[in-house]
Order: sequence, then structure tokens, then C-alpha cells
Amino acid sequence: MADPHGPREGQATPLPSADPALLRVEGLSVAHGALQVLWEVDLHLAEGEILVVLGANGAGKSTLLSAIGGHLPPLGGRLVLDKVDITRLPASRRARMGLILMTEQGVFPDLSVGENLRLGAWRLGRSEAAASIEEALTRFEELAGRLRSPAGSLSGGQRKMLGLAKALAGRPRVLVLDEPSAGLSPLYVKQVVADLASLRRDGPAVLLAEQNVAFLELADRVAVLEGGRVRFTGSLTELRRDEALAEAFFGLEGRAPA
Repeated sequence: MADPHGPREGQATPLPSADPALLRVEGLSVAHGALQVLWEVDLHLAEGEILVVLGANGAGKSTLLSAIGGHLPPLGGRLVLDKVDITRLPASRRARMGLILMTEQGVFPDLSVGENLRLGAWRLGRSEAAASIEEALTRFEELAGRLRSPAGSLSGGQRKMLGLAKALAGRPRVLVLDEPSAGLSPLYVKQVVADLASLRRDGPAVLLAEQNVAFLELADRVAVLEGGRVRFTGSLTELRRDEALAEAFFGLEGRAPA
């Protein structure tokens, strides 16, 4: 018999939905203390899709991702992962279901590279974790010779690689990335874009929040967040056609990655 009071904290609730979306954000409103930051955000992410959430500083991108990851409680709305209502589930339960959030920091600087990777694979069994870490090191070969080095000793670009490797070591179904370009030189931004592009073959669905338009070349779809509200969702081609948004993000000529 269903609980008449709805799902309790930490209780996963399957939904009788034929919705093909892997992750769905429905009417999500979030506040930091007394300050509301997000208003009724609607987004969805399909299996294997890359959705880039574009927005300036202060648009609410990090708040959105923190709420999806389970680190901020919503004022209203609902989050659904693989037809299960996860709105009230803690971050650890969401991670066990395969929703992995990589923040701007991404790593534990006082731990070694190897320790960070093992933490990333915590939800897996021992043999699967070892195989997953090996796959991550094959993808990010630069880290293989630094397993005993403190993560804090790495360059900014190497730390970002480690953050991605750590997230992928958990074999996510949904990889949520908060500003992967933060603090990186243009050269390393290109490297991170290339690393993420390589996930298209066999990787997870990706929800990526950025203000750097270089990441749009990865996007299957784009959402624009402005003042805590979704201003636009659609393809990159459709984004180019919106003159105001094209000027705001790509300059007077409205140019965007092909």
C-alpha cells in the first residue's frame, strides 16, 4: 500500500511513467537561506545525451547542479532519475544510483591521485572498481605515473583531469559537471573538451554547466539559465537564431561553434 503522506526522506519511489528521459528536473525552485536562486526550472536529459547549461556568473548554474546532486533541498518541484523520484533522497543514494556530481574543485588535494580515484569508485565492488580505475587511467595517461602524488601537487589542468577520472571511476549513468573550464588556460580548456568528446562513444549522459562557449561543440542540446530561470532550451542551431542570446554569448556577429 502506498504511503499516503508521500515518500519519506531517503526512500526511492518508482514512478509509473513511460517518459524516456533518464533525468528530469520538473519545476525546481531552490533557495540559499532566505534568498531564492532558482524559479521553476524544467530540464530533461536523455540516455547518452550531452546537455550544456549555459549562463553567466550568478545565473544559478551551481545552485541547480548542487540541487540535482542532493546537496541543496528544493523549495518546490521534483527530480526524477530513471523513473524514480529522487527529490528527497540524500546525495549518497543518488550517487549509488549512478548520478555523479563533479564540482569545480573536483578532487581532495590532500589525498593522493590513487586515493582520489579509489574514492571515486566507492560505489562499485572491488574487482569492478579496479577495472574502472584502470579504464580511467587509460583515458588519462598523464595521471598513471602520479598515483602516489598528492592531488594538490598537480597543475590546474591535471587536477581537472583527475576530477574527471575520479568521476568516471564511479561508472556514472549521469555525469553532472560544474564549470569544468574554471581556472584553466585556453589550452587545457581544449583538452577538457576533447576528453569529454571522447565519452560520446560509450560514456554516460552528461549535464554540464558552463559560461565558456567552447563547450557548446559538445552539446546535443543547450539550455540557457538567466536570473535563476530557464530562458531557452533547444539545439545550438536554434540558439544561433535567437538574436539577443547570440549577441550575449557569441558577440555582435552571433558566431557559435559549428
